[in-house]
Amino acid sequence: MTIENPEITVNGEKLVIPVKMESGMFLELLSPTDCKLYGSKGELLQEIRLEKKIPLFLQGDNKISFSCTGTKDVNIRAQITVIGHGKPIE
Repeated sequence: MTIENPEITVNGEKLVIPVKMESGMFLELLSPTDCKLYGSKGELLQEIRLEKKIPLFLQGDNKISFSCTGTKDVNIRAQITVIGHGKPIE
């Protein structure tokens, strides 16, 4: 199974990550200049530099969605973990 160009949307603001991922791989996205692709055994495979900033959370409820393209005729699944950091939103 392959996932290509995963897209995260936060409150209508889209961020596309230009990467191709095979089953078991994972991304760690900390900033536009700190995005890394790891293999299923935790080995660093690629460092990715993003063209856009990461969408910000707003005070109150936030709508987050995920989409991607991938292997045809396969029900694509992905596990997404979102962790906010920085100053608390007041």
